[in-house]
Amino acid sequence: MKKKILFILTFLLFSNLFAQNDSLFQKHPKLYLDFQLINYDFIEYAATTVSKNQSAKTIDYFKAYANPSMSQSAAITANINNLAYFGYSKLNINFFKNDFLNNLTHVTIWASGEIAMMYMPLGRGWLHEEFHRAVLTKHYTNSFDDMNIFPIMAETVSVNNVSDENLIRFKAENNSDFIRLHVAGIEGEYVLIDLLQKQTFFYNQKLKYSI
Repeated sequence: MKKKILFILTFLLFSNLFAQNDSLFQKHPKLYLDFQLINYDFIEYAATTVSKNQSAKTIDYFKAYANPSMSQSAAITANINNLAYFGYSKLNINFFKNDFLNNLTHVTIWASGEIAMMYMPLGRGWLHEEFHRAVLTKHYTNSFDDMNIFPIMAETVSVNNVSDENLIRFKAENNSDFIRLHVAGIEGEYVLIDLLQKQTFFYNQKLKYSI
């Protein structure tokens, strides 16, 4: 896993290092942020899941934000990506007289941000795990996203704190969703790419994404 990540980052680094700044980070980008404050179709599942006795109280509806829906987590990660790439586009590195060194510094900052995006909460890896968790939440199965503990360069990251009893019940009640549970993370990655593409097209953001 580490070798694959190193290869991808090395390839992106050298493919962009010799690019002109105007093509790598386009001028005059637009920042677009969006978040669903309340997902009416999902919040009942989340509130009931986080409640201790499977009977949601008022406080549980606030705790429910620890278990975001798929659309909420996708919007959050899209916002983080938009903020990051908007920030990259605004960088104006002129520390050196040599243009190559300035470009190298620019790309190094960008590459560091890409690594952080893989492992930090609310980043792309977090989104992958949250899509797994959203399927669990819909079937009243609570869990914990290990991305919330910053597992930098970990070989594998997963969803934890899921009881066997809940998994057995979940599979017995809805086998098709149980199968979806195992592939929901990849689904989340496709949803993110689709969301960013739509925002780029409809809002003419001019942000240079690498995903």
